[in-house]
Amino acid sequence: MIEAAMMALDDARSNSALGSELAEVGTVHKDDMRIAREALDAIRAGAASVAMQPVVDAQTPGRVMFHDALIRLTRPNGDLVCAGEFMPTLEKLGVTSEADIAVLNMAASDLADDPSLRASVNVAATSLARPGWRTAFLNFTDRAPEAAERLIVEVSEDAALSDISAATELFMQLRVRGVSLSLDDFGAGRTSFQHLRDFRFDMLKIDGGFISGIDQSPDNQMLVSALTGIGRQFDMMVIAEYLETAQEARVLRNLSVDGFQGYLFGKPTLIWDKGQSSNRVNA
Repeated sequence: MIEAAMMALDDARSNSALGSELAEVGTVHKDDMRIAREALDAIRAGAASVAMQPVVDAQTPGRVMFHDALIRLTRPNGDLVCAGEFMPTLEKLGVTSEADIAVLNMAASDLADDPSLRASVNVAATSLARPGWRTAFLNFTDRAPEAAERLIVEVSEDAALSDISAATELFMQLRVRGVSLSLDDFGAGRTSFQHLRDFRFDMLKIDGGFISGIDQSPDNQMLVSALTGIGRQFDMMVIAEYLETAQEARVLRNLSVDGFQGYLFGKPTLIWDKGQSSNRVNA
């Protein structure tokens, strides 16, 4: 339905009469279709890249625990497009697979080339439910089994719970190949204690909504303390995202969070050409 809607929008561009009437096709707004079309065209044209953001040890911020691989797109005019500008739309329309596969393949290449690198990739619910991402993952682990042991796969609460049987099967395949599992945006979804027990994630990332301004919010301090305690109970490493101030870091360190991710400790760095440090830019 979405592909048909995109085709209808393409037709509308060359038909002004139709275009003036086309506010929506089905339930998909034409602005969403435009964003999705541009993003998918860029990915198919090879204009996707990954920016690596460090996740650091909370007690020793100079020590990088791993890097989070974040997708970026480059427009024909050279402008860089961050994930926040198109990934929510792809998720809304259920067409994230190509983006998730692209990130996996690029991160896999980096892991194979750099034995010191450990990296995480995000996988949306729609990608988990389809064979493409799984096939790409199995191809990667067959080619470079030792590199797979330095891969972390991050899933959101909703992704893990959208199809529990499919997620459980996939998680088993990941674990057999030495991959670590991370629960992203913990606290914002609907994960139950039973799911935490059964899925046995290796780490969890506390949703950024609890982190921003935590030094000024006793309520969020209490909630993060509780979420951290849950992680400890299930032997999970606990990561706090979206840190921007030293005050936030101080409070979170006192709450015994294991790792920090945010602009305070490093912006995502886009590597245009592997091995060429001069070609690294903040992205």
